[in-house]
Amino acid sequence: MFSKLRLGLLTSRQCTKVHDGILSLPVLNNAKRDIHTDNGGREIKKKYSVGLFGCGRIAGVHLKNILRNRRLDLKWIVEQDRDRLQEVKEQFVLGDEIQFYKPSDRDQLLSDKSLDAVIVVSPTNTHTEYICESLKKGKSVFTEKPAGESVSDIRKCYETAEENGLTLVTGYTRRFDAEFCDVKNALDNGSLGKLQCIKTTTRDSPKPSYTFLKSADSTGCNILADLGVHDIDMIVWLTKAKKPESIFINCHVHDDELKDCGEPDSLVGMIKYPDGTLVTMDVFRESCYGYDIRLEAFGTKGMALAENPRESATVIDGVSGGRSRRIFNSFPQRFEAPFEAELEHFVDCLDGKAVPLITKDESLQVAEIIEKGVQSYKEKRLVMF
Repeated sequence: MFSKLRLGLLTSRQCTKVHDGILSLPVLNNAKRDIHTDNGGREIKKKYSVGLFGCGRIAGVHLKNILRNRRLDLKWIVEQDRDRLQEVKEQFVLGDEIQFYKPSDRDQLLSDKSLDAVIVVSPTNTHTEYICESLKKGKSVFTEKPAGESVSDIRKCYETAEENGLTLVTGYTRRFDAEFCDVKNALDNGSLGKLQCIKTTTRDSPKPSYTFLKSADSTGCNILADLGVHDIDMIVWLTKAKKPESIFINCHVHDDELKDCGEPDSLVGMIKYPDGTLVTMDVFRESCYGYDIRLEAFGTKGMALAENPRESATVIDGVSGGRSRRIFNSFPQRFEAPFEAELEHFVDCLDGKAVPLITKDESLQVAEIIEKGVQSYKEKRLVMF
């Protein structure tokens, strides 16, 4: 499964050759590769010392993968919420070898010359500050999406990485999923002909806590900026970061408690590109039947559809009909393999064996579409780019 994922992720530009099932990737131009070999000439792989910013909802997924990745040595975790830290410590049976600190301690932590990299999974409004501080201290960064709350913040992060010759990987997890990669590859290899339409569906399960929903970001439309951002990234990926012509976002709030804070829980959007490509997306904060995530690309020669995998591939048929297992309950189960793969990709970038699959231009294009989409929602009109 993992080797299939890795094969599906790479375009012809990124993959120079495949030999005996092993991918050979171009070295990042500014990557520093201190290659050590044993007496037999075999490369000795380095173990990287890392720190973790954040212990919230998404951190548990990343922490599990960090702890079981043999190439990473977690030194510390930064989190303001002491109760949450205690929960994580008990859940993952963390010993004294991993220290816990407050955000105010980060300057001292980042000054540690033995630290190689940091992983940022704190609230989005802290991303830019933590990322740039880490890069300026000589630490490469993996960050949960997005790198900042605005186009200017994200540009600042990538420019800081460029200035310091370090790696910055933004975690748009769906790019590391086998089903979504199949859609991308079908489009790139010409199987679909000229792209005419993209459809995305994101229906979350279970509904996040009200505390999270009321504070996920500061845009006033977090269903787009926090949840729909994954759909926007898929659209940017399939269209190769082309600039759209227009966007229209229509939202509604069904949940009475969310009405008080003005945050919608349902969204339908439309995007048009200058070449005629049309995009539709529907995003909902709650799906009663499971985590429903789909992607479709339609072209002049065919269609590619990434459907939902299920808890089991078993189908039971009988005289009264048939039945199959339900789709996965939530994102940790649905994207378990992609979460692991994106972290392994970060290690490959640290090794200098790979370049980040999510580029600066793509991240900026995602942010620009989000900003125009929020504008469309607030002004209740079509917005041009």
